[in-house]
Amino acid sequence: MSIKLILIPIISITMMLLPSCIYQSQQENQPDNVTTSIIVGEPTVIPATPTKTPKPVPSVQTDTTKIKTPVISPEIHISRGDASFQSQSYQESILHYQSAIKIDPNHDRAYHKIGIAYFNLGLYERAIEYYSKAIDINPDKIEAYHGRGIVYHMMSNHQKGVDDLTKALEIDDSVKVTDSMFPFRANIYHNRGFMYLHLEEYQNALADFEKAIAINPSYTQAINSRKALLDSGILNN
Repeated sequence: MSIKLILIPIISITMMLLPSCIYQSQQENQPDNVTTSIIVGEPTVIPATPTKTPKPVPSVQTDTTKIKTPVISPEIHISRGDASFQSQSYQESILHYQSAIKIDPNHDRAYHKIGIAYFNLGLYERAIEYYSKAIDINPDKIEAYHGRGIVYHMMSNHQKGVDDLTKALEIDDSVKVTDSMFPFRANIYHNRGFMYLHLEEYQNALADFEKAIAINPSYTQAINSRKALLDSGILNN
């Protein structure tokens, strides 16, 4: 029996990703150019006056410590990272996301996006590290649980994958996100069902495929996965 797992890495989730991760760049205001004009009129005759020795003018020193470099919003770095990601420049995208973290150390989306970039680079341990940091900052980050669960599955740790995807669905229930508002829920069910297959929990796999189809009746991958499982006859054993 060969059932294909549709891995859907999430970038918020969209950079697909990331449709929902595209931010408008904020441009810094540039100073207007200032032109100084000198108006020349008729010469004016000024009576001669006794010459006086000018008093020395004290030099003015600028306190450079008070000059601050403008701080770029972390969202600008996120936007740049998303652009690099979409062009498959994953290492470059990581640098941009890390710049966002330097400005805002609690930027859970930046950690999550770095996790996705490492996933695409095949660096699974690093991906898990950053997904976990995103979850530490935001324990309700559904996308990070799903992403980390997929990585666990790729590392053949299917039970941990199931646990993370189950947690993602529990959070979804707790915040009462409706299926129509969060259609990605169907993807989570389908991917968890595939992991159940690897654990030889076939009834659980079938139940998840059917839940995915109930949410999204046109979900071709889930429909094919259910058909392959039923046609295999393994449920009759």
